[in-house]
Amino acid sequence: MKLLPLDAPWAISLVAEWLSREQNYKWLDFRDGSKALTAVSLNVMTQRDLHVRRVFTPDDSDLLIGITGLSDVHRHWKMAGSVWAPHAPYRKLLTFGFVDLGLEQ
Repeated sequence: MKLLPLDAPWAISLVAEWLSREQNYKWLDFRDGSKALTAVSLNVMTQRDLHVRRVFTPDDSDLLIGITGLSDVHRHWKMAGSVWAPHAPYRKLLTFGFVDLGLEQ
């Protein structure tokens, strides 16, 4: 699987549509009491260094099949508060966090 930045407006809209489905958002906690995530709020999240979101695709395709990420990222302290990975490639996400972002155990 490939991890790609969540930076294209069409991808943000698609992911927001996924996350607005009750079968998906009922498992998520956005800490502000909201359940469904809108494209606008997801776009804001992608612009803040506090949250790192990535979409993932199969190795042989550019078809988006899921979203993953890290929340409460503190680059100065080299840590993240939580893994945000519903049905995600955990190994790739952890490699991204520890290698690409420079987080530490």
